[in-house]
Amino acid sequence: MEGETNISPVASGQSKYSPGVQSCSSIGTNCSYLGNSNPASGYMGMANAEIVNILGISINYRDLTMDYGTQSRNNLAAVANGNRITQVFIPDLKLSTLVDDIVNGLSVNQICATGLFQRCSPLANNDIANLLLPALKGSDGTSSTNGVKDYVKRQLEGGLGLNPGDHVALENYKMPFNISNIHQIQVSADSFGISVQGQALQYPGYAAAVPKGWAMYAKDAFTLNVSAPTSELVTNIAASSFARDGNITLLAPSYRNCYGNLKFC
Repeated sequence: MEGETNISPVASGQSKYSPGVQSCSSIGTNCSYLGNSNPASGYMGMANAEIVNILGISINYRDLTMDYGTQSRNNLAAVANGNRITQVFIPDLKLSTLVDDIVNGLSVNQICATGLFQRCSPLANNDIANLLLPALKGSDGTSSTNGVKDYVKRQLEGGLGLNPGDHVALENYKMPFNISNIHQIQVSADSFGISVQGQALQYPGYAAAVPKGWAMYAKDAFTLNVSAPTSELVTNIAASSFARDGNITLLAPSYRNCYGNLKFC
């Protein structure tokens, strides 16, 4: 999940930092006071909610943009085993911990919570926001508590079809990935075999049994580098069914086609 700057947590239509927005009629407030603020460079697509109320000034997720660093999960072993499989499931993503890691390194880039006369309140500037942020982030782990981390986890859980608040399920979630997204790979395996058998068999040196019928075995045959901006991945999880349907991100298409318009490669 690639780090980014100036990202709105909410959808473009809900953010005060959408390009060209002045009236903000869609979110029920006046944005003309934003003046020369910079439009967000990306949007996560999560629902708006109140973060904190300071002396009657309500600060919402739509009121700010954020900066955060890159986080990754490496050497995850996804197993494709079976007949005519269409998906593999990626284990050990530890999404709850991933949210903790991203939020722990998060800082506020822009903020404008409306105060008197529909102007940015001086009680909600960048310095104050970043000073308060550690207390607002919430706790690490899988317990359901208030805070930014809990808010983000609940958004992801809802998008993945989990019960919002079940952070243990989020931590243990295995992400489906459609094999149809894989267009071209370089295969290299120390153990390789093609066989036919009347029942499932585990041959010597194989890490798992191969199924009945024709089978191909290749251990650690290829590595997929699935990388995209965090805002794109969060949008595909929280604001659509892409992730739970196996399409959290699409891989680059094949660079060649062996037979013109016929896709035999």
